[in-house]
Amino acid sequence: TNPDVYKAIVEGGANFNYVIFGVEDDTDHNPTDKFQIIIDSIEVYNKDPLEVTYGLYHSESDASSKTAVIPYTSKSDVLLKFDSAYDPDCGSVTTKKIDVKDEFKSFENGETVTPIGAVDLSISGSVLNKNCCDFGLASILGNNNELGIEGDFNACGDVFIDFDGDCDPTTLPITSATINGDKNEATFTLTVAELSSVNSTSRICMEVNGTTPINGGPYTAKFTADVAAGGSYPSGEQELCTSEVSRSGSSARVTFAITEAGVYRNYVRITNPSNLDGKVYMTVIADDGTSVAIELGNVSGITSSVLNKGASTKLIDVNDIYKAAQTKSPGFSHGDGNLRIDFSGEFGTNDRIIDGDTLGPESRTAIIVNAFGISRDGNSVFMLP
Repeated sequence: TNPDVYKAIVEGGANFNYVIFGVEDDTDHNPTDKFQIIIDSIEVYNKDPLEVTYGLYHSESDASSKTAVIPYTSKSDVLLKFDSAYDPDCGSVTTKKIDVKDEFKSFENGETVTPIGAVDLSISGSVLNKNCCDFGLASILGNNNELGIEGDFNACGDVFIDFDGDCDPTTLPITSATINGDKNEATFTLTVAELSSVNSTSRICMEVNGTTPINGGPYTAKFTADVAAGGSYPSGEQELCTSEVSRSGSSARVTFAITEAGVYRNYVRITNPSNLDGKVYMTVIADDGTSVAIELGNVSGITSSVLNKGASTKLIDVNDIYKAAQTKSPGFSHGDGNLRIDFSGEFGTNDRIIDGDTLGPESRTAIIVNAFGISRDGNSVFMLP
């Protein structure tokens, strides 16, 4: 019950990288007994792990020689090491597909919410400060930290952080972002307490309005810390991670389509190179940005919206596509006769490189659309983009 009585330090100690002390001769110890050494402070010169080695010797002189005499027992271990106390990170997230069957106004199965990010802004692990106390974010950060999500929010009703991760906007706790006027960035302003709640379980979620076609694409999370006075943390924007929201099926675009009001008559031919039958949808877009969504079967002379596997359509006059758009929306007008047309199929996939908005090569199963023009005199034929 009584602590051992130690002799005074016989060698080393303060300002040395070792210390030798002795135990009174009448004190018996087993090799498995534990010794406690109380250290008031440690001076370190770099951030390398600080290793300590303990050795039990027969005598003070043996301990002093160290390398010349083998100790009864010895052990080495790391006494302390440096780690990043705060390191925002990302996890993987599975986004939902934008549903081609609903004119891209919702996600598959009628869902209107998808996760677009899994960001962890909490303290990483168990880390102590220089006074051996638990590290707290309030020591380095203020309460105006910004988490920004860059992406296409054209059809967005809300962007929110769901702290329990189920992306249910009807259950708390959640916090909503501010979406800018261009609808290409959503920004959260987070306190220190909120940062601690944004952990590996949390999800950044996007809720759409259900009436506007969803463009999707890449969504990139960026963090800007509100560094507190005296706090040691990098200032400026940190890019964390990128996720991708894509449309179901595959798509192709004709960027220059001419109706009968133009100089040339324009035709398209649609091919399904996959091994699955599927419907084909079109979004007809005028130069002023107004658009109408139709199906292949709405076009005069086409009997079905389903394009069979491996099949191609006949040559379709762009003017017939325009008339089908006007039938669905009588107020729709092409203006000076020029249109863009987006084609989507319930089959195949398009490859995409998640690096900005760079498109990768099309896969062999993606919908193919060939567009070409014929002059009214029949003497010129040319392909259109």
